[in-house]
Amino acid sequence: MGDMFAVGGCDCTCDSSSCTVSFCVTAAGGINISGATVSIYNNSGLGTLIGSCTTIGSGCCTINVGASGTYWAVVSATGYTSFAGSETVACNGTTTFSLTNTSSTCAGCISIPTTLHATLLISGSGCSTLANGTVLLTQSGAAWYCNSPGHPCYGGGIIAIACIGNVLNTVFDGTCEIPATSVSCTPSFSATFVLTSANCPNIDTFFGCSPGSTYTWTVTP
Repeated sequence: MGDMFAVGGCDCTCDSSSCTVSFCVTAAGGINISGATVSIYNNSGLGTLIGSCTTIGSGCCTINVGASGTYWAVVSATGYTSFAGSETVACNGTTTFSLTNTSSTCAGCISIPTTLHATLLISGSGCSTLANGTVLLTQSGAAWYCNSPGHPCYGGGIIAIACIGNVLNTVFDGTCEIPATSVSCTPSFSATFVLTSANCPNIDTFFGCSPGSTYTWTVTP
């Protein structure tokens, strides 16, 4: 007599376990990293490779790890510091890794300009004759610094523009950090900062302008 539990040649002892986990790789600011490699091993000595995948445009890819548990993960991407460590994952869950950009670019950004141009336009009276104009900003790490002798930014004024978690900010005269009204840390970005005495104390005095003046910096590659 045949096995009453047999179905299609498989009895109740068959094991078709599946435990798919999504692995996502991001940079500072939550930017998705495409082309990152994620490898999952069964222990910290690397041991047996369970599976690997390469992230797509969403920054994610999937691996069938077999069962929920703790595994050893190795994550790498060109231009970023690799990750290796223990990770606890759950079936049908998502595990996210955040990598640090190793190149001298804006945090989380790729191939941004090494130099920027910052143009100042003041709406006010009695200002320094050197106030308006365009200055060159030179990149150092995640920031661009003004080094233009004869212009108010030299030793003061706009002394740094930095990407902080993919948000472009300016530091004015060492005291004011103003978010850009338009944020775009990409190879062809521009940003505008509007400074007033309300958000940057002593700015009128610094430029010798009448009270209530506005100072608009426009930054372009």
